Amino acid sequence: MLGPARTFPSLLLMVLVGACAEPRTSDDAGSLPVRDTGVIEDASTPDDDAQPAEHDAAREDASTPACDEDSDCDDGLFCNGVEHCDSYEGARYCNSPWERPCGLAPCDEAADRCCVDEDHDGYPAAGCTVPDVRIDCDDTDYQVHPLRAEPCGGRDEDCDPETFGYDGDADYDGHARTDCCQEALDGTVRCGDDCDDDDGATYPGAAERCDARDDDCDAAIDEGLASSAETWVADCDVDGFGDRTRGVLACGPPAGAGPPTCPWGYWSYDGEPDCDDDAYDVHPSGDEWTCDGRDDDCDGAIDRTEIDRDGDGFVGFACDSTHDCDDGDPSVRPGAIELCNDRDDDCDPSTIDDADGDGHAGIDAVCAGGSLPRDDCDDRRYETHPGGFERCNGLDDDCDGSIDGTSAYCFARDATRTECRDGQCFELACRDGRGLCLDPDHCTTDTANDEAHCGDCGTRCTSSACVMGACGAFDALALTSAGTIALVGGEPLLVGVSGATRTGDIASLAARAIGGGARACVAWSNDRVTCPRDSALVPGTVEVGAAEGFACARTGAGRVWCWGTGATGELGDGALHPAPSGPFAVAGLEDARAIAVGARSTCALRASGGVACWGHGHFGTLGDGTTAIAPAPVAAALTGSALAIAAGDWHVCAIDDARRVWCWGSNARGQLGLGAPGGTRTTPQLVSSIEDAVAIAAAGESTCAVRASGALVCWGANDSGQLGDGTRVDRATPVVVDETIASVWMGRAHACSRSTSGVVTCWGENDDGRLGDGTTTDALRPTVLDYTP
Repeated sequence: MLGPARTFPSLLLMVLVGACAEPRTSDDAGSLPVRDTGVIEDASTPDDDAQPAEHDAAREDASTPACDEDSDCDDGLFCNGVEHCDSYEGARYCNSPWERPCGLAPCDEAADRCCVDEDHDGYPAAGCTVPDVRIDCDDTDYQVHPLRAEPCGGRDEDCDPETFGYDGDADYDGHARTDCCQEALDGTVRCGDDCDDDDGATYPGAAERCDARDDDCDAAIDEGLASSAETWVADCDVDGFGDRTRGVLACGPPAGAGPPTCPWGYWSYDGEPDCDDDAYDVHPSGDEWTCDGRDDDCDGAIDRTEIDRDGDGFVGFACDSTHDCDDGDPSVRPGAIELCNDRDDDCDPSTIDDADGDGHAGIDAVCAGGSLPRDDCDDRRYETHPGGFERCNGLDDDCDGSIDGTSAYCFARDATRTECRDGQCFELACRDGRGLCLDPDHCTTDTANDEAHCGDCGTRCTSSACVMGACGAFDALALTSAGTIALVGGEPLLVGVSGATRTGDIASLAARAIGGGARACVAWSNDRVTCPRDSALVPGTVEVGAAEGFACARTGAGRVWCWGTGATGELGDGALHPAPSGPFAVAGLEDARAIAVGARSTCALRASGGVACWGHGHFGTLGDGTTAIAPAPVAAALTGSALAIAAGDWHVCAIDDARRVWCWGSNARGQLGLGAPGGTRTTPQLVSSIEDAVAIAAAGESTCAVRASGALVCWGANDSGQLGDGTRVDRATPVVVDETIASVWMGRAHACSRSTSGVVTCWGENDDGRLGDGTTTDALRPTVLDYTP
C-alpha cells in the first residue's frame, strides 16, 4: 500500500531514531515481546515484518536500483503497512513498512480497515470479519473477552454462554453445580444442572444406581430399573426362600406390608428358589430326614434315600422302622440279637440294656449274653448297681435287697459318729471344737470360739474371749490402719514398739468392746462409744467398727446405730447426711448378729443368715448387683445363709452355711480370690478352693480365712507382707500361712492370728511397732505379739 508523503519533521525524526537504534538481525525477531491479537496464525503465514531477500541483495549491491519511488514498492495490501523506496550507498531499494496500520488490533484486509478494540484487551468488537478472530462480546470492559478465566456466578465474562466458570464443576463431570449461575448480556440467567458436584458419577443423564441417591438429577431416587437393581421375590411362608414366579426388580425390599399375593409374607433376595412357598419347612436348606412324602430340601427327590454302607441289608436311614442305627457295623441292624453289651444291637431303643451307663444291665433288660451282667436294680441311676456305695438316702444303692441300714454312709464334716435312720443322717458325737448345743442332731455349735458354749455346752466366758474351748487371756483384739488394740481385763491397750500402753480416755470405766477399721473405737461401761474425732451414746454396745468419716455400733439386742458423715448413705437411716450427724438407728434392722464396716459402706449379718448392706455401692460393695447409693439396707445376693462376714475398704466376704467363702466388690489386687486380679463384682462370687471355712477377716485390699483343719489362708494385696507368706507379692488365690490357727484379725496393712494353743502372732507393716515384737521392721512371716502392759 502506498501511504501519504512524509513531512520533513517526520523524516528527520525517523532518521534520528534509525541512527540511535542498534541494527536488528533475524535472531532478534524471536526475542521481541508478542501479544495475542486475537488472530490465530500458523507457520505458513508470511511474516510481513521480515525484509525480502531481494532487498537485502539491493543493500549489498547498491549499484542495482530496485525502485525509483514508493509506488514501485506497493504490494497492494493494507494490513501490512506502507512500503517505501529507500536508498543505500547510492542504490535504491524497496524497504518493508515501518509500522502496521492497526497496531495490535486485528486488521480487516477485505475492508481495508482496522477492527475496533475500544477496551484494548486485544479482542475486537462485533463486526470484525477477520477469519479466526475471537470476537469480544463486551468491548467496553477489558475484563470481558473470549479468553477470560470466568469464575462461577455473575455475568458472562468469557463470551461463551455455555460455560459457568472454572470453579463451578468440582467433580469434572462437565456439569456445573446448580447454584452456579451466569447472566448473559441480554439479561437471561442460566444455572448449572449438577445436583451433586462432589460426585463425578452424578449429573443429568447419568445411569441411576441402587444407592438411595438421585444419580441422574431428576429429583427421583432409584427410579425405574436402576443399573444395580436386584430381584426380590415373594416369601409367603417366611422361610427365607422365595418364589421366583412372583419376583420384582428393585433396589431393595419393596415397600409395604408384604407381597400383593401374600401380605402376611416378606420379600426375600433372589437366591435359591423355594419349591413350595406355602410350607415354611420346605426350602433348599430343609431337613429331608422327615418322612412326609415331600421334597423338603428342594433337590427334586422326595424323602431321603441312603445306601447300605455295611452290607447288612439295611440303610442308615429309611422312612420305615427298618433303618440301620449303625450303618458302619454289619452286626448292628434291625432284628439282630440284643446282647448285654451297652449297645443297641437290634436298633430298637426300647431294648437298650444299660440305660445309665454304669456297666450293669438292668435286671429286666431284654438282652442275652454279652459282656455286661444283668443285675442292676435301678438302671436309671448311675450310682446304683451291685457293689455300689451304700449311702444314707432311702435307696438300695448296692442292690443287695436292703435299704440303707445303720452302716450306710453319712456325710458329716463336724461329726465323729453318725447314724442313719429312715434315710436321714443323725450326728451322735462331734469333733473337737464342735457341739450339739443348739441342735441335738447336728454339730452346729462352735465350742472353740462361742463365748456362751466355750469348750462345752452351757460353759460361758463372762470376762474374756473363748479361745479354742477355753476362756482366753485377753477379751478381744482389734486391728486398725494405725495399729493394734488389745482389750485385757476391760482395759484397751495400744500395742507399740515398747510393749502395750494404756489408751483408755475414760480411765475409771471398763471397756465392753473395741473395734477396728480405719480408726480404733472403744465401747465403755457407761454406754458411750469413743473414737478419734467423735463419740456417741449407744447403750448395750457389743461390737463397733469405724471408717474415716463414720462409725457403727451393734447392740446385744440386734440393733445397729451409725454416726458421722453420711453423704452417700453411710448412716443407713434412709437419708443422706453431708454434715456429721447421729447416731441414727439403721432402718429396718433389728436382728443383726455381726457388722462389717468398709470405707464408705457397712454390711450386717442378720439372724436369718441374710446379709444387709447400706452406703456407697462403689465397686459393687453392696452385693446387690448395682453400684448405686443405698441410704437404707439392701439385701446382698448371697447363695445360702451366712455364718460370718468381713469387710475391707471396697470389698466384702462372707462364710455361708456350707462353709464356703463368697466375696464381692473390688478385685483390683485379687482380694476376691478369683484366681486373677482386676475388675469388680457386684454380686457374691465363690472362692472355689475353700469349702470348710470357720472364720473370716478382711481389711484394706486383703482377705484371710481360717479352715476347719486349722489352716490359715490369705489372699489379695501383699505390699507390706500382710498375707504372711514370706513375700510381698499380691496373691489372687489363697496361700497357706499357718496350720494351727483358731481365729484371725486384719488391719489395712497387717494381720494377727491366735493359734489353737492360745499364742497370738502378727505380721505385715510394723513402722510403729504394731506387731508387738519389739521392732519397727515389717514382718513377712508371723511373729509373737506381746500385749502385756
